[in-house]
Amino acid sequence: MRTEEGFTILEVMICLAILSGVVVTMLGSLNYHLGLVSYNRDLVTAALLAREKGEEAALFGVPNLRKGNFTEPMERFSWEIAAEETEFEGLKRLDVRVGWGADRRVSFISYLLKD
Repeated sequence: MRTEEGFTILEVMICLAILSGVVVTMLGSLNYHLGLVSYNRDLVTAALLAREKGEEAALFGVPNLRKGNFTEPMERFSWEIAAEETEFEGLKRLDVRVGWGADRRVSFISYLLKD
């Protein structure tokens, strides 16, 4: 009696079903992690831009223009500065906010000595 070696069509189909499940799971995971990387990149960029605006205000004074957009290549980020007097004489509270997208925002608060 002769027996043939190899896989049956049922075994091949089960293997393909398992493989397709793994591939779909891996693609979903990759997509999720790429979204996280994109968000973190934007968050770090916004934090650096906010720090830059805060340093400009500390060095050159609070600008008359209190909001605007950054120039190229960061034009999708907007900024806003609010300066308030504090209860301590000679100290000013500076709030720098940088936003992007519909509802993404980073805010930094610092205190400056008035001139």
